[in-house]
Amino acid sequence: MILSTHQPYFCPYPGFFFKAMESDIFVLLDSVQFPRGTTWISRNRFKNDQGTLWLTIPVYKKGLGLQRIDRVRICYDGNWTGKHRESIRVAYGRSPYLEEHWPLMDRVFSGNYETLVELNLEVIGYVAHLLGVRAEILRLSELEIHTRGTALILEICRTLGADRYLTQ
Repeated sequence: MILSTHQPYFCPYPGFFFKAMESDIFVLLDSVQFPRGTTWISRNRFKNDQGTLWLTIPVYKKGLGLQRIDRVRICYDGNWTGKHRESIRVAYGRSPYLEEHWPLMDRVFSGNYETLVELNLEVIGYVAHLLGVRAEILRLSELEIHTRGTALILEICRTLGADRYLTQ
């Protein structure tokens, strides 16, 4: 059994999906601490004809202290959803498959997600399906594991039955 883990990034890089494709079980670490500062969980960069396009999903952080990733709420103040949608349309307007995948952009930037992890799971699930990822994708929050630190990965292995493959 190959078990791997990763935080639920916003529009993950190809290596994220390669890791999932090489796994039997892929656990998204959604109940660990949301990093302070900038993070790939709420931000990513895209290449376009003018260089780099950065897209950030605004989230509530101020005054909330340390938050788990699955509890981080999206801030819909301002018109960032429309700006992001337009930025993607301008950057990739001539791409041959944009229209085929545009419904995903409509869903992602619809304003219908309360939490960041819900939005990220929409993107991850869509791309995983397109790539034919066969791994079972689970959320750490669904496993009811409350271990932290270095023991977390071992406890995930025990909970999912992968510990029988560990060597002493």
